[in-house]
Amino acid sequence: IVHAVSHDSIPLVASINVLLSLVYQGFISFYPSYLIDVKGFTTETAATLFGVFFGASIVVQALAGISRDRFGTKPTLLTILSLVALGLWVLPLVEGHRQLVLLTLVLSSLSGYSVITQTFIADTLPDDVTNSALGTLRTCFILIGSISPTIIGYLGDRGLFSKAFGLLALVASGGAFLSLFLERTN
Repeated sequence: IVHAVSHDSIPLVASINVLLSLVYQGFISFYPSYLIDVKGFTTETAATLFGVFFGASIVVQALAGISRDRFGTKPTLLTILSLVALGLWVLPLVEGHRQLVLLTLVLSSLSGYSVITQTFIADTLPDDVTNSALGTLRTCFILIGSISPTIIGYLGDRGLFSKAFGLLALVASGGAFLSLFLERTN
């Protein structure tokens, strides 16, 4: 497994997946709280926007797969990660319900990264270890990503939700930057 995951572009894509796992876990853990504490939304409105995020995520995942099949991994991943990073950078600047609904739709693109990265990894791994290697990597992605909610929650408790989401934007930007170095676009 170690040998299989250390070849081709797998380490690069795995690194991108780790970064976006941090972003995803931090974002979904605290987006409603951010909307309530920072944007002043009611619990009901924040919950509705959170539902919009997950509803749009269903469409995003399908579109991500279709786009990967048609255009390749690199352009699709770069587009998704750029949208996520841009959305997170713009989030502190956006006010009002309509604008936040539109931004939530943009941020739902976050749900598309794993469709691309995990398909790439599965397609790249040797057949004799595909399942065990992918399972090991997914476990690592989830484990490392689970650190993020603790950090975001800690910052939120100190009144630093905007800075916490800025940190998520920075990490997403790092993932977008790394995706520029993908050579293989299967």
